[in-house]
Amino acid sequence: MLRIFCIILTFFSFAAHTAEKQDVLILGGGVGGVSAAIYLARAGYKPIVIEGKNPGGLISQSHLVQNWPGEKEIAGYDLFIKLKEQAEACGAVFYSESVKSVDFSKRPFQIVTTSTSKEDTEKKYLASSCIIAMGTTPNFLNVEGEKTYWGKGITNCAVCDGPLYIGKTVGIVGGSDSALTEAEYLSKLAKKVYIFVRKDKFRTVEKERESSVLAKDNVEVLFNTEVKKIVGDDARVQKVVVQDHGALKEVQLDGLFLSIGSKPNTKIFQNQLKLDEKGYIALKPQEYQQTSVEGVYAVGDIVDPVFKQAITAAGDGARAALEAKEFLAEKNRQL
Repeated sequence: MLRIFCIILTFFSFAAHTAEKQDVLILGGGVGGVSAAIYLARAGYKPIVIEGKNPGGLISQSHLVQNWPGEKEIAGYDLFIKLKEQAEACGAVFYSESVKSVDFSKRPFQIVTTSTSKEDTEKKYLASSCIIAMGTTPNFLNVEGEKTYWGKGITNCAVCDGPLYIGKTVGIVGGSDSALTEAEYLSKLAKKVYIFVRKDKFRTVEKERESSVLAKDNVEVLFNTEVKKIVGDDARVQKVVVQDHGALKEVQLDGLFLSIGSKPNTKIFQNQLKLDEKGYIALKPQEYQQTSVEGVYAVGDIVDPVFKQAITAAGDGARAALEAKEFLAEKNRQL
């Protein structure tokens, strides 16, 4: 009897939730989304943040952050928790849900989510405005040890984590312009830089940069080479097993940087918003974080194929919140 009562109570609670219209809904709980939540909550709104399957986004997987203002060094997850607690103290509400679908063709906007613990549990939200902060998903090698040591010596951002490897040995996987850029940067910090290139040459249009990297004494390029396994001591990466011209060998290193690209998490927005040629959400020129739909804003890595920094995502979030605030105020003035 008690179980039946709980089921009925849950049903009516869900029904009440779906009928409630929100001023603003934030899709994504990374730095950009949480920053937007702080600004909106301080402005008197009650923003709801849909955290997704990976609360905190990529920053929460970073072993150590040393470029966040006011923090000499802090674990990425600890930084996320501090930001989230600040947002909650201001009045933001966080839900452990993932976005399943959106409909920006009519107002209020309709967003359907699923619980991150029970995917068959759906909720529907109605929102006057929406801020998208759903980030990107890195491309992976899909080799043994990769998941184990992600954030423990494996990363995909040299600018973020390069300073952790001053005077150490690192490897870069990739053969594109981005791999050369990261090699150029890391060569100024690390004692030794290996570049593992699957093909027999770089895929680059920046020949001057290629020549510059190849001329560096502490850079060694291994062409026709694939990383097959990543090995460590449970705490950190220690070496990789590579296939070099068909033969297996071990390379000792302290860190591995994946420069094999990432995908923006924009699949559910393909028929809802304008995307650029790389699949990132396109922003209206001179409109800051405004997308092709009025009242819908996007922030962080999902609009940024270049810098991909936590601090730039935070700035995006602040701008989007201020834009949403003005949009909602103007909407209320028209009532």
